[in-house]
Amino acid sequence: VNEICSDVVTKSIEKTLYSKYVRRELTALSENDREEFLDAFATLWKVSTQEGQELYGESYKSLYHFALVHNDAGGNPVCDEFHTGSGFINNHIYLGSYLEQVMRLVNPKVSLHYMEYGTYFSSSDYAKHQENQLDGGAWSELFTEKYFGSNDPYTGKITTGRWADLPLPYVTDDFLESEGISPTSTFFRDEESEWLSVSNPHITNPYGLLRGPWNYSPANYTLRFMNVNLFNDYENVDYAITNYYDGVDCDDYANFVDLVSGQSLYTLLSAVEDDVHGKVHFTLGGSGGSHCVETDQYLMDTYGFEWKDMVVIAQSSQRFFKEVIGTKDDWDVSGLDMVYPLDCSANPWVDGQLTSTAGPGEEGGPSCTCNSYYFEDSDKLLQLINTYFSDWVGSDSKQSLTLDLIYGLTFEQQVDVMSQLCGRFQIEGDLTGSGAATDPIFWVVHGGVERLMQKIYFDGVLTDYDYFEGNNNMCSGHLQYGMKDWLEGYKFQDTSIEAQFVTNDELTAYLNPLSDLYRDQIDFVYDHNDWNTICSGELF
Repeated sequence: VNEICSDVVTKSIEKTLYSKYVRRELTALSENDREEFLDAFATLWKVSTQEGQELYGESYKSLYHFALVHNDAGGNPVCDEFHTGSGFINNHIYLGSYLEQVMRLVNPKVSLHYMEYGTYFSSSDYAKHQENQLDGGAWSELFTEKYFGSNDPYTGKITTGRWADLPLPYVTDDFLESEGISPTSTFFRDEESEWLSVSNPHITNPYGLLRGPWNYSPANYTLRFMNVNLFNDYENVDYAITNYYDGVDCDDYANFVDLVSGQSLYTLLSAVEDDVHGKVHFTLGGSGGSHCVETDQYLMDTYGFEWKDMVVIAQSSQRFFKEVIGTKDDWDVSGLDMVYPLDCSANPWVDGQLTSTAGPGEEGGPSCTCNSYYFEDSDKLLQLINTYFSDWVGSDSKQSLTLDLIYGLTFEQQVDVMSQLCGRFQIEGDLTGSGAATDPIFWVVHGGVERLMQKIYFDGVLTDYDYFEGNNNMCSGHLQYGMKDWLEGYKFQDTSIEAQFVTNDELTAYLNPLSDLYRDQIDFVYDHNDWNTICSGELF
């Protein structure tokens, strides 16, 4: 910039300016910005990759391309490529950023705006929802027709707005062709050989739907229950028990900041999923299913279980079926030294063909019982009980009181209880599993956790910023020098960089908002990092 007086340059300054897209909190958007964002966003559900490439260019990919990447990553029987490891944050941030770049092919003005969920779960509106879990999302404007639609708390179906009645796809050869996805290879080449020895290249639920493999729902629409098995009121249940389904609030943020302060980046990366994010998915996704609800009522009527016990069972069931159903064809993958615990009817999806649309508890629907091996004597039965409730064995938690109740039953009663639990078939809302990305909420909640990470960087509370993979998850999605094949086509500001050849170590370094790498390569920033407007400035 030059200052010129009488044709003479009297002052000159030269600076480099960087232009970036701005992601904003959803409710801060103007009406016009909100509508443009939601229209472009919903287009990705409604226009296939094949159709979209004709309309918007060859770089277009539909929502279901990205959703299948996430479902394959989290639902395969080899290892979780996206979760339970140091790569959790960079996997989800880059997946969202990639979708954002595609969304701009539809409308170049939009960004992937975010839900600052700590504010929502700390609000009086959410407290009211806790007393009426069956409100279908009425507690927040985000879960109305104006944004992402309300839901039927009994069926989990989204009933209003742009996402109402949208079908969930079956992962057939025709679907893969329409999405330009190989039917014979995976998105994760480093694990592909082992993967294909125990699984198909792409993961489905037992009905062939784009949904987690442990989710026995035949519903061909995205499930969002926002309650736990029709349990309506948390008011009289200890928070220590409901916490798993109670969102992430400002107290959780504060506890997390205390945890990571004075620690390494590895502490942040290994704790962030469980401590300040995962519960958002479990709370909003929820769980249900008529067969599950009937089973719960039987247990309460017959053995005196209370609602607090059923919440513990819901949490334990989610983990048990994810761990067990997902490894049915190769039980050794689980690492558990025990006989496979279930005896289930054949999946209704056989050789790429759907043989039944009946759900659990319906005539012709799938069924599971406990492996009869565990009913031979009390020691074997105890092993099954402790596996189902493994999170609470030997603990002094409030949840362990439910386990004590079961320990106190007779052998015959324990057999009946475990028979009911093995065949309970709790249906998880899609947000709680590997099929989460089919719900639009999935894409707007990761901005909240990224902003928290950025604030921790800004305030310099970590001792180092070196990526370390640890030993919790050793697949390519988390290894320090692992790479992401599915990032092919993603564009950094320097378009000569091929994203699929950038390591997790480097990808994480790019996300440091104080770095030259972020400045030079990342194409978005957040609207603000003023935590006084979020949690009363108490975090830092």
